[in-house]
Amino acid sequence: MLKLKAGILSEDNDFELVKSLLPNANKRFIGHNLEKQYELFRKVGFEILEQNEAYRPINFYDTGALVWFAKVIE
Repeated sequence: MLKLKAGILSEDNDFELVKSLLPNANKRFIGHNLEKQYELFRKVGFEILEQNEAYRPINFYDTGALVWFAKVIE
């Protein structure tokens, strides 16, 4: 049995925070979500035995970290 490790990029990762920092931002990884990827894998013959998705909160403990994040997403 082949077990695939979950990826870390999703079109929705931290997007609420991104929109609050950059109101005109667009989603970057369009189609990188469970629903789309599930269908793509099924179409090429994979049998999906288990699926799930998680959105972990992002925490900043100082303003420098928030500034760094804002620069990265620009």
